[in-house]
Amino acid sequence: MEQTHTTHTTHTITTILALPNEVLETVGDHLDGLDLASLSFVCRRLHSVLNKDIIWQEVIRTEKIHVAGQVKDFAETVLTEIKIERERVTDTDNLGTLGPLSLSLTSPYKLEYIVARRVKSNWAEGHYKEGMIHHFSEEVRIGASQDYLVALESGRLRAWNIRGKWIDLLTTKPVNISLENPNQNVYQILVSGSIALLCFTFSEQVAGSDYQHIQAYDLLDGCQLLWEKSGLLGRQYHVIRLLGSHLYILDLLMERVEVYHIGRTQPTPTKVLVQQPNTVRIPHGDMSASDKFLAVPGKKVPENSPVICCWNIQTGERRILSPDRAVCPFRWFQKSAVKDDMIYGLLNRFRLIGWDGRDGQVIFSLDLTNSSPGDNEETYSWLEAGPDILLTVHQDKFVVSILSSCGRVLGKVCPADHLDWIIHDPESVSMVEEVCLTGMTAVIRILNYSIQKNSISCIILSSDISPVLGRLNRQDEGQLDEIILMAHVVAQHIEPLDSPHCQLLVNDTKVFDVQPLGIKFYDYLIPEERLSVGELSSCDSQGVVL
Repeated sequence: MEQTHTTHTTHTITTILALPNEVLETVGDHLDGLDLASLSFVCRRLHSVLNKDIIWQEVIRTEKIHVAGQVKDFAETVLTEIKIERERVTDTDNLGTLGPLSLSLTSPYKLEYIVARRVKSNWAEGHYKEGMIHHFSEEVRIGASQDYLVALESGRLRAWNIRGKWIDLLTTKPVNISLENPNQNVYQILVSGSIALLCFTFSEQVAGSDYQHIQAYDLLDGCQLLWEKSGLLGRQYHVIRLLGSHLYILDLLMERVEVYHIGRTQPTPTKVLVQQPNTVRIPHGDMSASDKFLAVPGKKVPENSPVICCWNIQTGERRILSPDRAVCPFRWFQKSAVKDDMIYGLLNRFRLIGWDGRDGQVIFSLDLTNSSPGDNEETYSWLEAGPDILLTVHQDKFVVSILSSCGRVLGKVCPADHLDWIIHDPESVSMVEEVCLTGMTAVIRILNYSIQKNSISCIILSSDISPVLGRLNRQDEGQLDEIILMAHVVAQHIEPLDSPHCQLLVNDTKVFDVQPLGIKFYDYLIPEERLSVGELSSCDSQGVVL
């Protein structure tokens, strides 16, 4: 009898877990951050291999993720809560019951990346939690920074912490200040660190004898008065601005700028920036600054041609930055901006010029519109400089131009619902009044004037402008179509033409719509209820609910 032999073949299935750690890290190098985060949550070993600080620092750098201070604080709070939960559960001496809490603690940079990506998504998709600050009197002054919001009414000063999730009232302090006093006006509130600066003007009976006064209040100590500064003439002679971490006082009579560091004691100038007499008139008082440079637009004497005075803050050296070609003397630099080593000047709503602040050389000169000095239309000029990009005016008044830091046109932002506004009121006029940039999100305020309804619609929109990043390093931009991005409505309200003007305030996670009788705010950090600590530690990168 013939025997039959059956041969059994064993197939070995090799999974990714069979790879050494070094190869797994190389695999991770080829994934974007979200895919890498998802892979790291598959199992304990992948979590351990892909949970290194250096990996997530590089992901944040290469993807140009904006990790705001509020995001860092939130991530740190989550990690602290996880540590506390671990300590509570490990008292049972049964690590096997910990589940996800038995994993090594998540890298803070990894959590910052996940939270920052979710905040970015919330901005882009319009996911926010809405709140309202009520009970303002008719006269109110508002000031804000990334961390604090300050409101002054007659007899009352209030402050809120706006850095974390939601907002927290810090204090309400009675003050002997009346906003109805015709001889006293608080015209601005500046917030530096945890100190609020109330800037007053006082008028006396003699015409032209007005003067200014500054009071500093400690927001972390019940709004206690810290110090006062007097001896300043009226706003037509002394211009006060807070730029970055320093206070600048522009003395138009002495033709110099005093630079102050704001603290809890009476400040003295840390720098005095001067220029030669009668070389440049500074008629408008606009200023912009970075840690390296201060830029102040003016008119060159005697030609009356528009220029920008640029000081190196550390050395005190001054340069006069002029346009690359002759300019009508009726034009002037309405706006300026400073970013890294670049100085920018917006010549009315017409031309944008960029200089290298180190040597004063013109890097680019770009005509944005066909506006002429004789135009009588009331329009707004604005200029916002961010990492690698510029946002500024467009020929269409309701559109935002997006440029690279070297003046290349990358695209534009258009309101998604603009055609609906025209259909409902064909005679209305829409124009961008203000743009704020937080990370790669543009927050835009558009005013829609309706003569027919005798009203103004204030419309706040947001747009994710990160799609233009792919063009920053392209050399063939002439062959590419312009990127058109849509801005979607966050909020809007209608007010009479003669009503007090509203105000837009923005920090990295919130928008504040300051209206005459209250402030509506929109929080993009935590638009929904938070997960518990255990749930947060176990969900993947797409499932973190903030």
